[in-house]
Amino acid sequence: MLQEYEKSLLGDPLKDRATYHVASPSPITYIHNVKAPLPVLQGDNDPRVPKEEAQQVVELLKKDGKTVDAHYYANEGRGFAKRENQIDSIRRSVEWFDKYLKGAIDLRRRCSVAAAGVVVNRKTSGSPRPPIRRSERNVVLQ
Repeated sequence: MLQEYEKSLLGDPLKDRATYHVASPSPITYIHNVKAPLPVLQGDNDPRVPKEEAQQVVELLKKDGKTVDAHYYANEGRGFAKRENQIDSIRRSVEWFDKYLKGAIDLRRRCSVAAAGVVVNRKTSGSPRPPIRRSERNVVLQ
């Protein structure tokens, strides 16, 4: 059944050899096209993405001068089972988003806030989570 589904997407492997036999089917071929900063949070024992492959991605991106940061969790597989590693990975993710996305998010937020006619108190608009007070006509961030 899966084979028929694959044929419906890619065509017959005997008739459409070019589709099935590309020069390099590995995703590593395209690693040099990465533009966004990349956080790598990797379990040392991940059965689907061996640590060596993750390290290869990190090394290639660093060699290209790209922004990448890696942290490897000992005795973890796919996903993190240990609570301390779950917490650490979330903390690292939030820090990464704050560092690389927050400026873009703040800019989008200011644009959408202005478009919605929302009043923003300039003294606290830079704080991470200003309290929200709802009035009848608009939302006021204090």
